[in-house]
Amino acid sequence: MNELFADNEYLGRDFHGTHTSIEWVVKCVHNKSPEFDKVRDGSKISKITFFDVSGGKGFVSNVYKVTLTFVNNNTYPFVLKIPKVVDIGKAIGGMTEEQCKKMSDALNDEIVARLHKRELDFYLNFGSIPDLKVPRFFGGQEWIVDKKREGCIVMEYLGDDAINLDFSKSFNRKQLDHVLDQLLILHTHSLCLPEADWKNKYKYAFDPKTLNFFEDQFKPNWELLKTFIPEDKWKPIEKEVLSMGERNVDIITHVHITLPARQNNHSVLSHADLWTNNILFSKSTGDLISLIDWQTVYEGNITVDLARLFVMGHSYEVRHKLEAEVLPEYFESLKKNVLQKGGKFTMAFEEFMELYYYSLIEQALAMTMGMSLLLFHNHHPDPAVFEQKKAKFILNIYHANVDAVAAVKKIKKEWLVHKK
Repeated sequence: MNELFADNEYLGRDFHGTHTSIEWVVKCVHNKSPEFDKVRDGSKISKITFFDVSGGKGFVSNVYKVTLTFVNNNTYPFVLKIPKVVDIGKAIGGMTEEQCKKMSDALNDEIVARLHKRELDFYLNFGSIPDLKVPRFFGGQEWIVDKKREGCIVMEYLGDDAINLDFSKSFNRKQLDHVLDQLLILHTHSLCLPEADWKNKYKYAFDPKTLNFFEDQFKPNWELLKTFIPEDKWKPIEKEVLSMGERNVDIITHVHITLPARQNNHSVLSHADLWTNNILFSKSTGDLISLIDWQTVYEGNITVDLARLFVMGHSYEVRHKLEAEVLPEYFESLKKNVLQKGGKFTMAFEEFMELYYYSLIEQALAMTMGMSLLLFHNHHPDPAVFEQKKAKFILNIYHANVDAVAAVKKIKKEWLVHKK
């Protein structure tokens, strides 16, 4: 490795605040990045800068931009992602000690290590799907908790031009079409792969029972929602919404575990967290650059990512229009692509839409339960601006619950029965 460094300053050292070897990471980049040698042009590394670009907002990882400066003054940036555990309850505030403990139990070292391994596996096994826009993977290692070995992922830096959409804004049609194109690629690839290559290997990343810490947030968040919505709007659905909230574990289990296992539901690789924070666009052209953060990828029902994308990425008025116009188009495009590639596709559109309504129900509950977390994650320093964004975001959550209640009445009425 000495042939890469101008002096011994970085040899035998870890990146500051980590247990990850500088030499090992640089070796990963050197071995996997063709641009590295072009930028280096025979020169050696004279300086390394290391900056946390996640801003402390990552709940299960820290993301660092590492920049190598060579003696010839050329620079090469890349990303180092290291899994970590954050006390989310304390970060949000306003929670009891017992509630904080529930959150800590749900996102402990072992679970975060498993999420990290899931992302590592994705890049190793699916990161080279043709035309799928994900960061190039240079290397990584599992987090072995009991052996105190730190995990990491080394990957491409996507450039200063890459930005994500503000959480209170809707995707425009160009942006949405780009994301849908990516989902088509991922879903088509899944449905055309030999089942032995991936089926039953990527189960839902969480035990639904461990997610019951969100239940403690459901009623307080619903009360917060009521302060933004007129009483004559929220009162007619309150009883049904609270009944659904009581059945959180049942609904998560049904949507993420039961439905993908049904024979004709055509389960696919699902990102499972496809919202504005995890989709990067070019600031200058508006083109999609990459889908990121694949810790929760799993074998999901075919509509999970669509529901999250539509509910969290659009105003309710736009969402209603998209559900009527885009979902039929997406279904037909996916069916055509799969059949053209020799895959199997026997699902009827009515079955597809029923799956979508189930996913919509789960998404409405998830947004209500996660409201405090999402608002904390997207806080704005200007109180007036933040209140405007909060009001817009909460209005969308309200309408998602309105639509969820209507869907439950059609397909799963027992979820509206109050638990005694």
